[in-house]
Amino acid sequence: MKLLAKFREEDGFSATFFAITMPVILAIMGIAIDGSYVVYNRIKLDMAADAAARAAIHSLDLSVWYGERKIVLNTSKAYQMVDQLMRDNMPTARLISLEIPSDSPNTCVIEVEAQVPLFFLRLFNETSYKIHASASSIGYDPNQTQR
Repeated sequence: MKLLAKFREEDGFSATFFAITMPVILAIMGIAIDGSYVVYNRIKLDMAADAAARAAIHSLDLSVWYGERKIVLNTSKAYQMVDQLMRDNMPTARLISLEIPSDSPNTCVIEVEAQVPLFFLRLFNETSYKIHASASSIGYDPNQTQR
């Protein structure tokens, strides 16, 4: 009878409950912090890629425009503009590719990536997460027929 009475006592329940649930709560908070930091950097990378693709449209090859009245992008100038804008907006990002299609020389397509450092997941040997973004921009060409 005395044995059953000992199990019915609730002394120390709060401390035991706290000791069991606190690591779980901390793990959930850590994953939420790391996840939100990855999402924040993904949005930042998307915005930087969009801005860089739009900036590349301003790399118009003026010699072709004045000679043939065609909108053609200068690849080296576009690369410099994209590289500078990415360095200004997200220094940790790396330009993977910049493409100006031959069938549409007034279009720029870029692809970038960045490593996002993780904080809580370092406990599980995950130090960073790689994110990717791509963007394209089309410059208006008054000589092209509208569809």
